[in-house]
Amino acid sequence: PLSYSKINILIYRRKAISMTHDIRLIALDLDGTLLNEKGLLTSRSARALTCAHEQGIFIAAATGRAFCALPTDVRALPAISYIITSNGTGIYQMPEEKHIYTNAMSRENLEQLLPLLDTFSCPIEAYIDGTAYASADYVENPEAFHLPPRSCAYVQATRRPCPDMGQLIRSSSAPVEGISAVLTAPEARAALREAAGKIPDLYVTSSAPHFIEFAAGSASKESALRVLTQLLGITSAQVMAFGDAENDAEMLSFAGIGVAMGNAAEILKQIADMVTASNAEDGVAQTIEKLLKTL
Repeated sequence: PLSYSKINILIYRRKAISMTHDIRLIALDLDGTLLNEKGLLTSRSARALTCAHEQGIFIAAATGRAFCALPTDVRALPAISYIITSNGTGIYQMPEEKHIYTNAMSRENLEQLLPLLDTFSCPIEAYIDGTAYASADYVENPEAFHLPPRSCAYVQATRRPCPDMGQLIRSSSAPVEGISAVLTAPEARAALREAAGKIPDLYVTSSAPHFIEFAAGSASKESALRVLTQLLGITSAQVMAFGDAENDAEMLSFAGIGVAMGNAAEILKQIADMVTASNAEDGVAQTIEKLLKTL
């Protein structure tokens, strides 16, 4: 089993890492990574990001959330210049909130995925042009679908209820950035993933145990991050990326320094270059503070 520090000390993985890398961009997952266990941006993390920004380092949040579901304190932090949304299907330039990139699902994706989801009779969410919609009965009573309490509050605060999600998605003239299925039974999740894996050009991932998330086959946090590095004229070697879940894997592999949180899924720790403290211990801030001391 891998060991990792819970306080202060970084453990290096996969290759020798020097904290004197020429880091020009820091990309950060939100839930379970930058945000603490209560879903809040701590003052220490905000200070660390602000200091990095003042040193000329670009800061990009990279989340599975739709733009409308972003925490207010994240959207308002001047240090954050870009936000990658919905698992890499959108990029917004801040503070203008200008939508500068979209990688939407194709009509073929939707025509094959929606009938499959119908067979599982599970609530679904859809991210359409920056807005998150979800099955009305699920938004009304998320506890009935065995979600943890904080997730229930998040769903009710951020999802627009819709009585017929299939009809909404099929009739949408706006880009469908992604779809999520809500399944808490492990057997059902495994069956859906296996079946969805047979659909061509479909990206399948998960940011939480009760979600299976779908997007265009070319979408991921990594693909959006690649677009952003090209826009900024920097290389992947100049990127430091942080994450905790499966949907962060491609992003951490792409980055010159990929950092898994102490609370991260084991598979992410295996591919990361280093493991830092947990989100409850301001692991992101600890690492950025160490980085800035080398500048």
